[in-house]
Amino acid sequence: MDKMSRMRVYQDNGGDLEKYYLKKRKEKHKETRIIKLDEKVSKPKKSSYNNNYGGTNIEILNKSSGKWLKQWLNTDFLKSL
Repeated sequence: MDKMSRMRVYQDNGGDLEKYYLKKRKEKHKETRIIKLDEKVSKPKKSSYNNNYGGTNIEILNKSSGKWLKQWLNTDFLKSL
């Protein structure tokens, strides 16, 4: 069955070809819009920070317990500012 004969039968059974094609066009537009949105969502975000250390391991980050920041913030020099 070719497309032309299907459309003749559709129209003979009381279908409106103009509405049919408008509906198909809207569905196709909706599908392409969804695909574009999915592509936008699936792209990895670019970081505003430079987190690439070239594969090197920064030792101070691994050894640090985090107390240095608290001690630095409690120094007399910062309190005088």
